[in-house]
Parts: sequence; structure tokens; C-alpha cells
Amino acid sequence: MSKDYDTMRNCMIIAAQDGAFGPPNSLPLSDEFAHEFTKTLITYYRIISHRAEGDYGFEKSILPPESVAPQSTQEPKPQILLSEALERYKADRIAAKRWSEGSAKDIMSTLNSLTDILGDIPVDEVDRQAVRHVRDTLLQLPRFRNSKRFKGKTIEEMVTLEPDNTVAVSTVSNNLTNISSFLTWCEDEQIISHNPAHRLKIKEEKPETEHRSPYTTKDLENLFNASQYVEDTFLHPSDFWCPILSLFTGARREELCQLHVEDVRQEDGVWVLDINKEKNVHGFANKKLKNPSAKRLLPLHPFLVETLRFPEFARQQATNGHLRIFPELVKINTNYGHKLGERFSEFKKSVDLEEAEGVKDFHSLRHTFSNFFKQGKMQGDPFEQTFGHKLKKMSAERYGGRFPASMCFEEVISQLDYGVDLSHLVKYKYVPQ
Repeated sequence: MSKDYDTMRNCMIIAAQDGAFGPPNSLPLSDEFAHEFTKTLITYYRIISHRAEGDYGFEKSILPPESVAPQSTQEPKPQILLSEALERYKADRIAAKRWSEGSAKDIMSTLNSLTDILGDIPVDEVDRQAVRHVRDTLLQLPRFRNSKRFKGKTIEEMVTLEPDNTVAVSTVSNNLTNISSFLTWCEDEQIISHNPAHRLKIKEEKPETEHRSPYTTKDLENLFNASQYVEDTFLHPSDFWCPILSLFTGARREELCQLHVEDVRQEDGVWVLDINKEKNVHGFANKKLKNPSAKRLLPLHPFLVETLRFPEFARQQATNGHLRIFPELVKINTNYGHKLGERFSEFKKSVDLEEAEGVKDFHSLRHTFSNFFKQGKMQGDPFEQTFGHKLKKMSAERYGGRFPASMCFEEVISQLDYGVDLSHLVKYKYVPQ
């Protein structure tokens, strides 16, 4: 090979100006560089010549082998079980003040259906089909899984029994919402790649107004003239008082069952139920609210104050050393009203009720209260506050204060009249004489 690189150097200068070797003047165009450049050109033309004759193997014999990317030595991430992920989720929600201790118990009781139905499997094995299986299984489970009939039975055994009273569709929808929120958190934490429960909902056939039906006048007559009321056979004060209180105040079951003795008091000259989640005078805190609007003063109807003397019953409970109005109700999971609900359901079976589109249960007493004011076109802001709903008018919610208890009594509670004679209840053993 000739060592005269003058001709080649001229070619290199032209190539350099076109940026073939990078930015101009970035490399010295020395004899050594010209020598390597010439060798490269010779190799290039030899490859072209062989390819022209159909030989593509020649280039493999003179070119260096392609480098093989090294295999990753990174160990796969350890799988996280559902139980561990659920505990981490709970701790994160509480630490971020997204949940209170009370709401954590409620939500976790629904999320535990994942492990109850699927087993304690790795989170990344929960796919779309698994979530559908959870949904379909929940729809077949009995409404009261802790009752004697189902106690100690597995999920599969409960489904096999084909219970008549299954979990409400709205309850299953709520479970799916909580499950989806949990799986979204897992996705955010890079535990799973995506949320398999996204947009997995249940279409309910009935409109919202038909989920429950209010009690008719005839229903109320039959309920409160049932043998348990007439013959004075209820074993617990809560079984007697709570249905009546809900009917005449519109209070939710749990709001009544968790009442402390000091929550029955006077405000603005009116007897009220103070619905709150504050600690009592002894520092005892065991109450919860469904939402911020649930915190309210609920005026008591004259039938409860003057005829049945409920404030006097509350005073007697305090005198007997009770912190709560209904101490016989013990908390199951997060609710005091669980057993009361079961007993009311059994009691209701013995009562002749009129046919209706929706179910009639304890919560229907609250619906009956609401329906009275709906039919009378009296569901204004004072009613909404009394009922524990967010005020419909923005000006009342944002700029005005709370309506005084006396106003809610005059415009709401004092107007309530079901047209049913309940005077016989005054003789009951739980009514102060």
C-alpha cells in the first residue's frame, strides 16, 4: 500500500467539510488518520464487490461480531400479597388523613371481600376476570352473613344455600367502588400495571326512588299494633324506641343506636337529639357521622316529649350509670345498629304490610318521614338540614348559618302528622310513668 496520502487527504478534507467525521476541525487529518480511512474504504469496496456476486457471507468474516446486550441481572420484584397491600393501603389513607379510624374499619370490611373470595393471592394476579368473580359472588351472598344460619360457613357454602335475602345491589356497587380505589392506589404505587376494576359497574334496573318504599298509613297501624307492642314483649329498650324515634325524627338507624345520654338535651327551648361524633363528658368517643351534613340538632316531636317522655327515659339511663341511651347494643364491626336491624327484620316478618315496588325495612321509616314532607311539598332548606342532607340552595349552604333548632321544629317537626293513633304506647314498660 502506497504511503503517499496526499490524494486521500484531499478526499478527507471534502468529507470533513460535509461533517462525515463530526464537527469541522474536530479531528486532525494526520497520515495515521488517512491510513485508517484508506483501509476502511478498501474494506467497504471489497464488501460491495462480493455482494454484487451474491456473496453476503464475506462481510461476516472480516467485520467484528455484533455485541450481544448483557442479560439483566436485576432480580424480579417480590410479589405482594393482597393482605399486605391492603394493610399498606389502610396505613397510607390514615396517614394522609383521608380516612378516620372509624371510616377505615367500614371501608376495610368491604375490601376484605377480596381475600374472602379470592384468597390471599398476589395483587398482580387480580385481573379483570377475578374482579368480576368477586362482583358476581357478592351478589349471591346473604345480606346478614353473621346470622346463625350462616355462622361458620365459607363463602362457597353460603352461595350454595341460595339465600333469599341477598346483598343489595347498591351495597355491591359501593364495594366495587372501594375495590377500584384500592387497585388505583396499587397502580399509583407501581404494585400493579393497571387497575382491572376500572369502569366495572353494575347496572341497576330499578330507579333510585324504588330501592326502598315508605310505609303506608295502614303499614304503620299494623307495625305499632303488632303483638310485641300491644303485649309489651320487646326484650330491649332499643327495639321499642328506635323505630318510633326514626319515624318521628327521620334519623338514621346508627345515629340513634350510638346516642350518648347527654345527646338528648334542650336547645332554644326545644328538646333535640344532638347528632355528633364528639367525645362525651367522660372522654368516651365512639360515634361517627355519615357525612358532614349529618352533624345537626334534631328537634323532637311533641309525641316523643310529652306523650312518651323520651327525654325522661334518657335521664333515667344517665341516673342508672349508662353512658349511652341504649347500652344493650354492642358494636359489631363498626356499627351499633347491626343486631337491632336483624331483630327488626324478624319482627317485620310477623306484620302484614301492603305490597310495594321497593323493600320495606328499618330504613324505610326514614323514607316515610321524608315522604310525608315530599307529598306536602315542604322539603325546603329547614327540612334538608333536619334530614341531614346538604342544603340545596347555595346561598343557604355557603353564606347563611345553621337554622336554629326552634325554626326546624316550627317549620318541620311540628307539621308532622301521620294520622295514626299511637296513644296506646304510653303504657309500655320502657315509657317513664
